[in-house]
Amino acid sequence: MAKTPSLHPISRILGKVLPAYGLKTHLAEWSLKVKWLEIVGEQVAAHSRPIRINFKHLLVMVDNPAWVQHLTFLKPELMEKLQRSLGKETVMDIRFKVGSLSDNSLSHAAPPQPRRTHLEEEETALVEEYLRPLQDPTVKERVRSLIMRSFLDSEKQMG
Repeated sequence: MAKTPSLHPISRILGKVLPAYGLKTHLAEWSLKVKWLEIVGEQVAAHSRPIRINFKHLLVMVDNPAWVQHLTFLKPELMEKLQRSLGKETVMDIRFKVGSLSDNSLSHAAPPQPRRTHLEEEETALVEEYLRPLQDPTVKERVRSLIMRSFLDSEKQMG
């Protein structure tokens, strides 16, 4: 009798596929930008934005030097919150940089918007960039769907 192939949860499969294609860090960045307000709180989010994770170092843009100093004192607490949210191995250090917060990241001061059903053109382009290393069209489509659903569901929870 032929052995029936066993089914594996998608999380287990993605846990192996994403690191192999270098997508784990991109997904962590995406998740961090979506959950920033929830992770750090309203006051910190009003003065800072996560920019990128590079070699397990998170770069955070801060609106003025006084907040850089304040966040430097809060660094151990922020690290604990980040590791609880993203996993212990995703971010090992935080660096703060003074700059403008008027980038395209999610606004934390704006009132909640109605739930979107589609990503904006720029967001879709970013997802496609993350998916570029994937060769298998079926895997690519499933990962695309998961990323988009995750982003839209996380946005709904914020509102």
